[in-house]
Amino acid sequence: MAWYRLPLLWLRSLLAFAGAVAAIWAGNVAGGELAAALDLPRGGTGRLAWDLAWLTLAGITAFALLTRLAPRWPRAHAWLLLALMVAAMAWATQGMAGEFPAWFTLGAWLSLALQYAVGAEALGPRARRPS
Repeated sequence: MAWYRLPLLWLRSLLAFAGAVAAIWAGNVAGGELAAALDLPRGGTGRLAWDLAWLTLAGITAFALLTRLAPRWPRAHAWLLLALMVAAMAWATQGMAGEFPAWFTLGAWLSLALQYAVGAEALGPRARRPS
């Protein structure tokens, strides 16, 4: 690879990460707006389950988008996103300790593995190869 292509690869990687972060944000906003449109009650177990499902779908979308847009090494990009999401989850659960039920916090943590597995491995660029 020529040295002059390296900045372009970095830029494409950063844009892929920006797209993944935008997908997480958009997925969570879409879930909230859809809940409001369906007139779901705010708070309670049902709404938390709804939000957890949308958080998981947004993460799956982010991993799939990132690994498909990554210029090279899509699995390394996915592992970096997973590390960033673990750090964000640790920060969020530490800052909001006791604000959510234990099942919600545990579900959010466990969903990270599902998000990676489905988004990066099942729907990522390796899924495009014919068998």
